[in-house]
Amino acid sequence: MSDDEAIVEEKELDLTSPEVVTKYKSAAEIVNKALQLVISECKPGAKIVDLCGKGDSFIREQTGNVYKNVKKKIERGVAFPTCLSVNNTLCHFSPLAGDDSVLVAGDILKIDMGCHIDGFIAVLAHTHVLLDGPITGRQADVIAAANTAAEVALRLVRPGKKNKDVTEAIQKVAAAYDCKIVEGVLSHQLKQFVIDGNKVILSASNPETKVDDAEFEENEIYAVDIVTSTGDGKVSVICDFAAHIKFTVLLMPNGSDRITSHALQELQPTKTVTDDPEIKAWLSLGTKTKKKGGGKKKKGKKSDKADETADTEPMDVATNGAPSQE
Repeated sequence: MSDDEAIVEEKELDLTSPEVVTKYKSAAEIVNKALQLVISECKPGAKIVDLCGKGDSFIREQTGNVYKNVKKKIERGVAFPTCLSVNNTLCHFSPLAGDDSVLVAGDILKIDMGCHIDGFIAVLAHTHVLLDGPITGRQADVIAAANTAAEVALRLVRPGKKNKDVTEAIQKVAAAYDCKIVEGVLSHQLKQFVIDGNKVILSASNPETKVDDAEFEENEIYAVDIVTSTGDGKVSVICDFAAHIKFTVLLMPNGSDRITSHALQELQPTKTVTDDPEIKAWLSLGTKTKKKGGGKKKKGKKSDKADETADTEPMDVATNGAPSQE
């Protein structure tokens, strides 16, 4: 293969290729369903190792049913093992087969998983409380903080914005709920077979952790990863409440397309962001873009400027933008 051919092939492996977009969205559909399955199996007494195994098995089974008849065999399956982290365990708990840990009523569960098709990765993390009825008090605060921060990040991870814009915004959102963004968590750009690309978003700024300034560009893909805590935002053994939300977003020409998500349980937080004008302004931003002026263009006139507030409904801060689970 010549250098020119290699360059052409590399260019085709981003969102300018409809096939690549389809593979990302197919992986996302599978991981969204895998999360739903795991949540449905989360009951008091259930073994964590069994739940993680069910998530991984579902992803392998479903990815095995797609792209079976293509000429060139493609890799597909689990991109990130199913993790189920309970209470003050923040993330990435995927136990060995002999682990006997079980769920208990009232546990806060952080479920994290990833799927890929041909190396195009969709990741997802969600927080679920093992309770019937609405989630209240500080548990609700920490989940609402993570979810609202995710909603703000979705609106700021867009072409022309910078990674530091997101870092500053999500810290302010967490503070509005009297919570902290947990230090050491990074959101990464995704590429084919690369889950931790060099372009990153720092969740919480501190003197010990620094990342290069970066500007988001059209046709990039990001895994936006947010962990919040009712404590000081530092990893410790203290039993603070913690929540984890992660989603995959495609920066398409027509706007930011969040392809992984799951509905929240009903939340009744003790805090609200409705009185903060800056947070309200972020939440009112559009996730889709359109050309200013609307309608048909007049002959001879061009306008390429995008309208940031176009084509979206503002998040409902009373319910944190997600319907209750049935």
